[in-house]
Amino acid sequence: MKKMTKVAGPFFFFFLILLLSGNYSHAELYKYKDENGVWCYTDNAVDLPNDSEQVEDFIENKSTVKDLKKQLSANFPQRNAIEKATCGVVAVKSTIGYGSGFFISDDGYIITNKHVLKGDENQREGKQAQIDNIGAEIERIKKDFALEEAKLKTAKEKLERDKKFIDSQPDSSAKRHNIEQYESYINRYKEWENDFLERKKRFREEKIEIEDKISDYTYNRAIADISRHFKILIADNTELDVYLISTSRKYDLALLKLDGYKTPFLKPVNPQNILFGETVYAIGNPAMLRNSVAKGIVSGFEGNYIKTDAKIYPGNSGGPLITQDGRVSGINTFKKLTRKFEGLGFAISIETVLNEFKSELGDRVKFE
Repeated sequence: MKKMTKVAGPFFFFFLILLLSGNYSHAELYKYKDENGVWCYTDNAVDLPNDSEQVEDFIENKSTVKDLKKQLSANFPQRNAIEKATCGVVAVKSTIGYGSGFFISDDGYIITNKHVLKGDENQREGKQAQIDNIGAEIERIKKDFALEEAKLKTAKEKLERDKKFIDSQPDSSAKRHNIEQYESYINRYKEWENDFLERKKRFREEKIEIEDKISDYTYNRAIADISRHFKILIADNTELDVYLISTSRKYDLALLKLDGYKTPFLKPVNPQNILFGETVYAIGNPAMLRNSVAKGIVSGFEGNYIKTDAKIYPGNSGGPLITQDGRVSGINTFKKLTRKFEGLGFAISIETVLNEFKSELGDRVKFE
């Protein structure tokens, strides 16, 4: 019994170290008995006793890292630089909506817009104003129903008094005339009352539906404010879990992380090589249309933003603006609209993005 304890101890400890080491690589394992007849295990083949034995197939060649680049290469065409770039673009899902993002490193770091995860402040204010207006309209309608209900009550009381008066009259042509008028009034009253009750019923049903939607929106908004975990869809529609690493205080930027995968990624273009009139492509998920590509040119620069006439719509936010050779020049963020023409899209330059997340990304991403 003492000997079994001595054998189990070192073997279990050795196995535990291997288990906790994460990535396993193939190693030859040997066993031999010491002078006391106790089995010993080692992966060191030097100076082994003559009676040592190799332990076969003890450890398989396994890796905890899955290769998404290889998976997408097999499932998704990459016939040119643009198609290759789309493999690095993802759809980002949060409790408040749907946007885009892209891998910026081969170990799962993802760039997206902060408003894709948390919502746009201007849109939030606009939505809250709509909610306030809806609340005020509901209260106005409730008051109108209360006034109409009071009028119905008054009309009903008058009809009841008329009925008592008619019943008290002796039988005559005047009574018959009053009865005909009363029946006409009572029919009109009943039509009014039925219409009122039907309108009030529809209002209550619509009010409940509206309040449920507002409640859902408020709940999702609150969850979005505190959430650090999100879903992404990669190019072949595989859904994966990611988490928030950091957001920028100054810019509409967020950094997400996908653990346990080797990922395709977009290389940044050197900012000095981004030229006026250069052809660029906006990749994203507008209206939930996966990996949609729009072509345009670099229309100019405004501070840390690249202007482009490439079509950028809701859902494109967070996606990359790439060059013809598939390098990312910026992150599509917003669009200025006018009544007279389509408007210009704005992308935060990739140089600004990498400077914002320099401490998190370290030396993973460099300009070539």
